[in-house]
Amino acid sequence: MFSMNPDGPSPEAVEEVERLFLKKQSVVRAFICSLLPDFSLVDDVLHETFLTLRRKAGAYRPGSNFDAWACTVARFKVLEALRTSGKRSQLSEDAIHALAACEEAVPQDPRLDRLDACLSKLGPQTRRLVELRYMGACMPEEIARIVDWTPGAVNVALSRARQLLRDCVDQGDAQLPQEPQPLL
Repeated sequence: MFSMNPDGPSPEAVEEVERLFLKKQSVVRAFICSLLPDFSLVDDVLHETFLTLRRKAGAYRPGSNFDAWACTVARFKVLEALRTSGKRSQLSEDAIHALAACEEAVPQDPRLDRLDACLSKLGPQTRRLVELRYMGACMPEEIARIVDWTPGAVNVALSRARQLLRDCVDQGDAQLPQEPQPLL
């Protein structure tokens, strides 16, 4: 466990929680969407969840289930958002707690762990493209502007990266080839 001090969590704890949140943001977002009927509040709740996780980073135990911890914080942020917005959920608070308990009881798919390992094997350029597309929710045209490639080159590189990741996850511990080069 990271040590807590009166001034807040250590920079290392904050950095670790930020890294894990970026990696698991889509899981937390999907969890929030499953509980929150008002999609206009989803981004706000996700942001508040991140800020709370960051503030409480010293309480996170490295190696423990980050998803469960983050989704627990998200559940309380969903309830808080529903109370403060005055909007009613289709679900009662008891139903939200019950759904969250079911979510925590579902074992994580081992392919997700393999995917994490495969993502870490991608070269920095390819990993950046994948992160921009799937974690940053950028469209290929926007990515092309960011990396100074053509949209077609970005689409080809992302297609190849998806195939590499699929093969890596299916094979377990496959080696990934070198960086793709932009097609001009």
